[in-house]
Amino acid sequence: MIRKAVFAILILGMLCLIKAGNGASSEASLEKAKNTLRSIAERKTALDELRPVQDPDVLTDLAGLLRNLDEPVVLRAHIVEILIESKAEWAFLELKKLLDEASLPSETRRMALYGLWKRDPERIRMELMSLAKDRHEVPELRVGAIGYLGQAEGPWPAGFWEHLHTSKSEAVPVRIAALGSMEELGLWTENHHAALSQMIQDPS
Repeated sequence: MIRKAVFAILILGMLCLIKAGNGASSEASLEKAKNTLRSIAERKTALDELRPVQDPDVLTDLAGLLRNLDEPVVLRAHIVEILIESKAEWAFLELKKLLDEASLPSETRRMALYGLWKRDPERIRMELMSLAKDRHEVPELRVGAIGYLGQAEGPWPAGFWEHLHTSKSEAVPVRIAALGSMEELGLWTENHHAALSQMIQDPS
């Protein structure tokens, strides 16, 4: 009995040491990734060391780097890849937070949208449809959402696509994107071809 208790204590102690070691390792890698004096290659290597990490604090710090426009685009794109691959729910939540923050630049929100779509297309489907229809959103984000929907499967709400490309109150890039996605989805007809030609000739 005593031997079993000692054995259990030893295992618990080893697990604590491993956890502490992993924490220290993650912290060191995160500091390297944040260090702007290091080369992009070194920082990307440090980021790669964080791929298995599921600690919410680390994932939040990565999202903070993604938010920072002073960081190189290639580095921010690398962070998006890591958040896509992460099995942690927190990674999804951090990307969603970036997407929902309207005050952020469109570029950052587009990267977050891409990350969400690559992580779980079906889960983000309703969000994409909402963005596509939201006239208060910037056209760049709506066009991105429409493009991803063009790679999804129906069914679609009645009039969803028709409204996007026929309403003259919609931004022209949104209408063109809708026609493009309709073609991808096999919803294209000769009438849509005529509509696109007319839109190009007379965008008003």
